[in-house]
Amino acid sequence: MPLKLPPLTKTVKEQINSAQTFGTVMNPYCIPERYEEFLRTHCRIRSGNKVIPFLPYEYQVVISDLIDKHRGIIAVKTRQMGFTECIGAKFLHKALLNPGYAAVVLSMGQDESSNVSVRIQNMPSKVNGLKWLTKSKTQIQPEGCGKVWFRPSTDNAARSLESVSDIFIDEHGFIENAEELYASAAPTQEAVGDEARTIIASTIPESGELSTFWQMFDADNGDRNAREILEKVRSGAEEPLTWWVDDSGWVKLILHWKSNPVYSIIPDYLAKTKREKKLTEDKLQREYNLGIPASGGRLFVENVIRNALRGEWQAPRPNRIYIAGIDPNFGGSDFFCTQIFDVTEKPYQLVAEYHENNRAVTYSLQRTNSLLLSYNPVAIAIESNSGGAVIAEKLTKFNVQTVNTTKTNKIANTDRLAILLEESNLVYPVGWTGASEMRNFSLKNREAITGHDDQVMSGAIAFTLIDEIEEKYQPSGAGFGFSGEKRRR
Repeated sequence: MPLKLPPLTKTVKEQINSAQTFGTVMNPYCIPERYEEFLRTHCRIRSGNKVIPFLPYEYQVVISDLIDKHRGIIAVKTRQMGFTECIGAKFLHKALLNPGYAAVVLSMGQDESSNVSVRIQNMPSKVNGLKWLTKSKTQIQPEGCGKVWFRPSTDNAARSLESVSDIFIDEHGFIENAEELYASAAPTQEAVGDEARTIIASTIPESGELSTFWQMFDADNGDRNAREILEKVRSGAEEPLTWWVDDSGWVKLILHWKSNPVYSIIPDYLAKTKREKKLTEDKLQREYNLGIPASGGRLFVENVIRNALRGEWQAPRPNRIYIAGIDPNFGGSDFFCTQIFDVTEKPYQLVAEYHENNRAVTYSLQRTNSLLLSYNPVAIAIESNSGGAVIAEKLTKFNVQTVNTTKTNKIANTDRLAILLEESNLVYPVGWTGASEMRNFSLKNREAITGHDDQVMSGAIAFTLIDEIEEKYQPSGAGFGFSGEKRRR
């Protein structure tokens, strides 16, 4: 639930009057006082590989007006709508008008906050005589004007700042410490009172309705059902820009991609986005279509898992193209898992697997060697973390590639697996025990919620090779032909 803003102590108007009394020049660069006019006549933005005039979309002007009239906004939005630039430009405009103004932008990390700073610095193009008192990746202040800070979303990111008029928390749903961040930032607005503004925005995170962000959005709505309204916006039954004022005086705003005049005229916009960005259906719906995760925080959706369990275990066959993925262990309760996939044509198939724990590494290596000799895969990928490189060195007779799993590539690798499954391009044998691991695999953390995930990760590791294999063996129709390099048996 949004925290209540403190009582009024001294309004911005009083500060301005005081500043004028002591000779401080308001609006020293004589810019337009209307936000949209300022953007059109004095600002530019980067679009693609070009720098163009900042001609705000209608929804960006509406958002600016809502900020002027209401003390807080919580916005659920789709990706690439220019929301961050809209708010950044608003803060810049207010800073140029008022030397007593201060704002802070809180982004997920320092790289993100620095990027926003640079984008805002580059906006002014026709502000006559503009000089910067401070111009860095963490703070900007035009000479004789207000200032804007840029901070990563750490617990105490805003605690040391002086009085702040406006706070923007970007991608709130993806911040681990969101509650602590907000609690530490809100007191910086105490001296501003009723003129203080807080904007909180995010695409829908993996945790969906369990996230702090959604719980804030869903709170204090009276008879309104936030999820039902969201679904109506998605279906077109409500306007793509929809907002209301909740019982605590905050604006709840929903911003759908159809509000954007460029995206709204693209045929099959969602399908095109999914294809070009290689997104899972769940991620596409969350980030680009206001979808709340159907998987309940899990990467693999149940109906997709069931659809995939239609294959069979197969003995080695001539003129087939196989790849292998290995998620090794060093004994104990952890599993050693080796999987063989037939990728001759789609759908690709898991045809053989060694999956066992509480065995000596030498035994698991023998079983793995036996599989590799039988199926003779054209390429083998092995996770090199936690000593996996040592295992790889014992498989020198094979074409082995090591995969060092990081948080970033683990997301990409498991997304690749999920996309193959969603497109019905990967099947597993009926009764495959790894289905239980898929049902228990966290969308957010990309690991088992409880238990093990070796059977999931072996497949994810194997398919890091698929682009290379497809290129090498020349796809022909639905599968691979042999017009290029021949399969060697």
